[in-house]
Amino acid sequence: MPQGRPPILELQGITKAFGGVEALRGVDFALSAGEIHGLVGENGAGKSTLMKIIAGVHPEFSGRFLLDRQERRFRSARDAHAAGIAMVHQELSVAPDLTVAENVFLGSQPTNRFGLVQWRRMAREAGEQLARFGIDVDPLSRLGDLPIGLQQLIEIARVLFSGARIIILDEPTSALSPPEVERLFSTLRRLRDEGSAIVFISHFIEDILRVSDTVTVFRNGRKVAEAQAADTNKAALIEAMIGKGREALEETYAHDIALPPPSKQPVVLTADQLSLSRSLRDVSFKVRSGEVLGIYGFMGCGQLELARILFGKLKPDGGALAVAGGQKSFPTSACSPAAINRRSRWRNGSVFRHASWCCASRRAAWTSARRTTSSTSSAIYARRVSPSSCCRPSRKRCCRSPTASSC
Repeated sequence: MPQGRPPILELQGITKAFGGVEALRGVDFALSAGEIHGLVGENGAGKSTLMKIIAGVHPEFSGRFLLDRQERRFRSARDAHAAGIAMVHQELSVAPDLTVAENVFLGSQPTNRFGLVQWRRMAREAGEQLARFGIDVDPLSRLGDLPIGLQQLIEIARVLFSGARIIILDEPTSALSPPEVERLFSTLRRLRDEGSAIVFISHFIEDILRVSDTVTVFRNGRKVAEAQAADTNKAALIEAMIGKGREALEETYAHDIALPPPSKQPVVLTADQLSLSRSLRDVSFKVRSGEVLGIYGFMGCGQLELARILFGKLKPDGGALAVAGGQKSFPTSACSPAAINRRSRWRNGSVFRHASWCCASRRAAWTSARRTTSSTSSAIYARRVSPSSCCRPSRKRCCRSPTASSC
């Protein structure tokens, strides 16, 4: 905490349990304006749980929650946001089928005096905000078409420029390249100098020490250490995190790991120059019987798209795949978005309900259209959904927003 500055946020004796498991036990935490407060700890140490209490995600807990020296208890994330608290969660939380501008203003679209969304103003202001963050992207482009790292930057930008005075970032650099990390850190320092209070959670201790003013260490649901970033180091933080010396941890990875010799078993899977838009380019490999092939990379490097190609979920732009020596084509998956959007609502309503029944027996491979329409109509009625007809295609271009999935 900066010297001489009173905290704007104080948590005293916070305890939170899920079932019979205590995720937090008697935790004290304080945050001041104009501070970047780093949180470190192993998985399950309680960092994210504490932040979700601050952000209103977990309303039930014991202990005192003081904001501006007044005791508060948020019942939802909306309550916390109204109080000036915003959070970027560890999991990507974007709407991929909406435009970049719609994601930047998600839940706070500018409207005129008649309550209508001002689309041009929204696109213009979104472009200006992203430019301040160093992001050069068309605000009207579909967010899902952008790389994962850029999507995460846009989500972070949405929170950073939301006007919140307390900003919580949970593992924000997990999918970012080094230049993108530097861009984020520059923005965080600028917001700190403007008076924002920022909580920065990361497993990258080097990042914590570089950008934080204060560092707090969690272990097994407890706060075990707190220090000024300038007065501590990586070794001390690791020791506080794991409860033993750095040397003991280094022994687990100090020696080289030798892979077994290449297998001489027959090849069962061959990928030859697989390519997919911006995700993959000329990926080739072979997998042999009895072999485990590991695929590693940062988030957004294409390993997820590669797995979906192998599973048949995605169709590559180029390349070939051979299974046990036989060439395989790439039909569109029956459950892919492209296929589902072309099917009628009653067919989509039955995709998962009847899939296992249809595959259980060749004799039961047909499905009654009347029965399926009836069951889908019942489900639509029970959920108070009002499509014009359950026999029309699911996807329809919206007349007011060029990227909306349905009207």
